[in-house]
Amino acid sequence: MNAVRQTQGSIICPSCGKLIDVDEPRCPYCGQWRPGMFGYAGLFQRAAALFDPTWFITWYSILLYLIALALDPRSALSAGHGLFGLLAPSGRALFMLGMTYGGSLSDGHWYTMFSATFLHGGLLHIGFNLLWIRSIGPMVEDGFGRARTFVIFMAAAVGGFLASNLLGGAPTVGASGGIFGLLAASIVYGRSRGGHFGEAVTRQALMWAGLLLLLGFMGSRTNNLAHLGGLAVGYLVARLFVLRAERREGLGLTILAFALAFVSVAAVVLSLIGNVPYFLRH
Repeated sequence: MNAVRQTQGSIICPSCGKLIDVDEPRCPYCGQWRPGMFGYAGLFQRAAALFDPTWFITWYSILLYLIALALDPRSALSAGHGLFGLLAPSGRALFMLGMTYGGSLSDGHWYTMFSATFLHGGLLHIGFNLLWIRSIGPMVEDGFGRARTFVIFMAAAVGGFLASNLLGGAPTVGASGGIFGLLAASIVYGRSRGGHFGEAVTRQALMWAGLLLLLGFMGSRTNNLAHLGGLAVGYLVARLFVLRAERREGLGLTILAFALAFVSVAAVVLSLIGNVPYFLRH
């Protein structure tokens, strides 16, 4: 056995937490297929323990924001943007990194619904969104678990952009759809928990969601379709998860969370590969 791969001995099943042989074809307790992951279960479990969705969303968004500013610094530093356009990346830079839009599906650019989640249109935009992420994210993690929280966030974000692209079509970026998904998950969790604590969680989440929707409808540049779509998708996914929220997060769910994070990074790479040659010629 080496430090990376374990081919003999016992492991903890990543799905049910029971002690089993590493070479079991199926877990005798929960039926998980290849729980030892061909000897890499320990390595995967250590990586899963380190995965923090709030940290990933925060720092990946900051990294892409800085890259967007660096791609077109003259536009970002130019005057005349107004308060909400302070240090705003140009549309050119955002398209290069994967802004989504109404024709993204028909053009084969479906992946922009993943990349656009982590792009932001200005300093206040990213500041407020990350403030909400860091306020709501840990609370949802406590109720659902880290992998479920990230799946809810990404499903809501992509679902919100899908609604926006199909019904609206305007180019758009931001994590707001995912944030509304986390608010919906908080509502679902609070109602399932019950009692004074559950009622307090539900009341607070409803108040926050109502306030953000109200502010959204008051703003002219706010993508309300993405907000409503994210709220609806987040609620549906959270309903699927809430009955298992107290159980250990299984191997499949953890792999799904990692896959979504990988796709979100790959989406930016694909956008750059597809767009940089065009912008270099223009």
